[in-house]
Amino acid sequence: MPLFLMNMRVAQKFYLSVLCLLSVMVLQAQPELTMPAIPHMRQLIHDNIKKAEQNIINLTPNKDQLFAPTNDIDVNLQITQMLQSTVHNMRASVELDSTISNNDKYKWLRGIYSLLENFTTAYKAGLIKGIMLGDLMIAYENAIALEKNHASIAPVVNDNDLAIGNLLVNNFALQNNEGINDAKNILILKNCRQNPDNILNIVGNNLNVPFADSLIVLVAHRSPDMIYDYLGAGNELSQKIKKVNDPLVQTIYQIEKLPGG
Repeated sequence: MPLFLMNMRVAQKFYLSVLCLLSVMVLQAQPELTMPAIPHMRQLIHDNIKKAEQNIINLTPNKDQLFAPTNDIDVNLQITQMLQSTVHNMRASVELDSTISNNDKYKWLRGIYSLLENFTTAYKAGLIKGIMLGDLMIAYENAIALEKNHASIAPVVNDNDLAIGNLLVNNFALQNNEGINDAKNILILKNCRQNPDNILNIVGNNLNVPFADSLIVLVAHRSPDMIYDYLGAGNELSQKIKKVNDPLVQTIYQIEKLPGG
């Protein structure tokens, strides 16, 4: 077997082992809360959350009734237990909190439902790996804690994978977070790092980010011919490139203006 394949398998096993250990630690650190009586007005959203949770388990049908994104039954068990325990505790904590209004309780519950439903959609589309579900649940709990304290979720988005960050910034309960714009900018940078050959397209869809010029300069030094090609497009991105105050970008622009440049 080629060495690089062996290394990949070793790395995967290590990651799964670490995930399993972390899941056990989280489960042990979070005893299950007692669910209080659920008011009739919020029973439907609780039912919908439970259905969304079951939909995730149904993504990988198996006799064990586990969400099984890996070939390791122990890891699958830990992921499933983490999903069920975290969702239960988040639901219970909302109902047990006497300091928040009925409207806010619905907001937090709707956020849980949104998270589970969006994970299912992303998983089916191949936009997130099943093994990331545990990390997602931890990240969401951290983001919700920050939101409740009127603090930015940007650090949580920065510390997690792009796929997890996308689910956080698009979550119903986090839309008005004070750091939502910073979080979205972080995701744009993560997307650029993950897709370096697509930076100009990403910038073209996000022309107003404060680092757009820096990304254009980066592309100019990596692939000047790409800047040349985009200058001739005659769109908003080409106009943006023409205004970038960088010697190399301006040189490419001057060349592009020449007949048969």
